[in-house]
Amino acid sequence: LVATSALLAGPSLVQGAVTPLFTENLDAFDAAQDLGDGSTFGFELIDPVTPFNDGKALRMYDFSTLDKPELQGELSSALLEPFRIDFLALNQSTATPTQPSSAIRFRMGNSGASISSENRVAFSVSWQVDGEVTAKFNNPSDGTGDVDTKSSDVLVGVHGVTMIANGALAGNYDYSLFGETRSLNPLSYDVYIDGVLLNSGSDAWYANGMEFHYLKTGSEYVPANGLQRFGLIGNGNSNIDPDILFDNIILSTGL
Repeated sequence: LVATSALLAGPSLVQGAVTPLFTENLDAFDAAQDLGDGSTFGFELIDPVTPFNDGKALRMYDFSTLDKPELQGELSSALLEPFRIDFLALNQSTATPTQPSSAIRFRMGNSGASISSENRVAFSVSWQVDGEVTAKFNNPSDGTGDVDTKSSDVLVGVHGVTMIANGALAGNYDYSLFGETRSLNPLSYDVYIDGVLLNSGSDAWYANGMEFHYLKTGSEYVPANGLQRFGLIGNGNSNIDPDILFDNIILSTGL
């Protein structure tokens, strides 16, 4: 993990900067809570031995029907430009027929707005209880949609996740990564799992990335305010599980 100041102090965004979003310090998040029974469980640091083999990692779990663990923080200034987020994840959950939708989610939204609700986020990438990954986007046909790994094997073990987003209000963002050459529309993003583009395929609305949620019915996300709040949000439907580990969550700005 890369050391930096606590998120409450606000990591600065500089062109070409690399900013850790997790610093081995839970006090670095301005909203670290369990929204069920009020207890302080639902997230912890595990140390010194972790599946990532580099020291501490963050574990988020949901072992009670009262739990909804959440960690939210803010950048010191809003993102209105292209950026990249990388992290490692390991899902240790056990799927059951009655808990098919349990998930922990990585989300981003406007400053000061709790992203507990999907209506207040620009995008949401979920790790399902059975290990599948789902990315939410605006489907042009109905304003909602998702793309996921359900067409392939359930993910097992540690996986690297990369998100490329164009937070600009105008102008495409062209990039090459993992053998892909892409042109992202404004307010759109791509997701890679272990270097493989998740939102690939023949669907026309994948051609220039997955569109942010600003067209979602009831959306409170305001694109012009930029992306500033981020968080790991636990399961919200009173199911037990999941149990997911995260490490090395890094935000990169600039080309």
